[in-house]
Amino acid sequence: MLRKRTDFLNKLSTDLVRKYDTIVLEDLNVSGMIKNRKLAKAISDLGWRTFRTLLEGKAEKYGREFRVISRWEATTQKCSCCGFKGGKKELGVREWTCLNCGAFHDRDINAAINILNTPIVETVQPITKVETEILETPVQLSLFNTVADGQRSIISKTDTESA
Repeated sequence: MLRKRTDFLNKLSTDLVRKYDTIVLEDLNVSGMIKNRKLAKAISDLGWRTFRTLLEGKAEKYGREFRVISRWEATTQKCSCCGFKGGKKELGVREWTCLNCGAFHDRDINAAINILNTPIVETVQPITKVETEILETPVQLSLFNTVADGQRSIISKTDTESA
C-alpha cells in the first residue's frame, strides 16, 4: 500500500508542477487534525506531508512558484465573491450560501479561490516566468469527491476549454 501511495503522490505532484506556474498550499495542522478520531485514518493514509515535500522539491526543480499560506486564513469561512465572513462552518457543511451576497459555494472550491487570492508575504520559491496554461477557475483536490451543482458547470467549462 505504501508503494502505491508513494507512486500516486509522485505522479500527481509531477503532473501538477508541469501544468501550473504557481502552486499554493495551506499550512494545515495535520498533527492536530489526526487527533480527531473521525479524520485520523483518512488523513494518515493520504500522506499529506509527503505530498507537500514532493511538491516543494519538484516546484524548485521545474522553476515553479511554491507558496504556503497560513492555516489561520478563513479560506472555507469567507465568501470568495464578496469577502463576507458568515461565521464558523463545521466540517460537515460542504455547501453554503453567503448571507451577504447570496452566492452559493462548494466549501472546497470556495477555499481554493480564497487560497489563490490570499496575499503572500513570503514565498518559498522566487517567482519565475514559465509558459504554461493557467485555468481561470482554481481547482482544489479534496478528500470529499463532491462538487456543488452551481460550481459543476465552471469545472466542466474549464475541462473542455483545456482540451
